Amino acid sequence: MMRASRTFFRFFGYSLLLIILYVFQGSGFIIPEIFGGRPLMLISLALCIASFENTLPSVIFGALCGVLTDISFDGSIGYFAFALTIVCYAENFVFSKYFVPSFVTVIVFSFAAVMTVMLIYYLLFVLIAGLDSGCVLFVRHYISRILYTFAVTIPLYFLTAFLNKNL
Repeated sequence: MMRASRTFFRFFGYSLLLIILYVFQGSGFIIPEIFGGRPLMLISLALCIASFENTLPSVIFGALCGVLTDISFDGSIGYFAFALTIVCYAENFVFSKYFVPSFVTVIVFSFAAVMTVMLIYYLLFVLIAGLDSGCVLFVRHYISRILYTFAVTIPLYFLTAFLNKNL
């Protein structure tokens, strides 16, 4: 009985954090732009949750964070939902089989994952779509967005580790 209530409160904490970060990510005035980009905080949250949880919660939170990121980023559901579901599954697999989710391993994996997800997005929806000044857009917006998203991962790691350990 005690374990079920701890699990409920842990997932409730993750869900509350997801809602708060969605509001922060979607509003233009709470989190300021740095060098033309705002962080995609839900990507960082999904990666941090996937490093500590089992497969099913990792995939569910990955898909949910992806759907909400799609809605707040460009209004259509698709790319981030699919990408975060796959990345969170892969991260959960790697951390359950090969690595212990320590600060360094989670940060390294998160940096690689954020970089990969954002670069594939840029290739698919900017370069292949043939948008004018795609290189300028990458330099002015995507590099700062990648670094800002990665920077948000650091406090979210400690917050999700706290929730995972104490609830």
